[in-house]
Amino acid sequence: GSPEEGLDLEAIDNTSNTAKAAQAVNNFDVSSEYIKKLKADLDMYTFEVFESTDSRNRVQSCLSDLLRTSQEFEKISASTIEYVALKLMPELRPSIDALSSLSFTLSDS
Repeated sequence: GSPEEGLDLEAIDNTSNTAKAAQAVNNFDVSSEYIKKLKADLDMYTFEVFESTDSRNRVQSCLSDLLRTSQEFEKISASTIEYVALKLMPELRPSIDALSSLSFTLSDS
């Protein structure tokens, strides 16, 4: 399914939910990285621990599922960040435009 399934992005509009949404995005990112590391670590031991081809294939299938989970976490995180950025840009645009119109002169003094 899509990364947005089951994710209430409109709830982020509520200021009290902003911190929770930021924490959730961070948790998705961190979890995704841990899953990748876990898969890589387990990949190294699969051939050492499981002697039969059938057992190795089942373990590899599970590890592939882990990687797909990691990828879904990354998609959810990215779509949430994109949503927040799109919501913030109209509010930030006047400030960005004002800053970009300023001229700065650097000196050694």
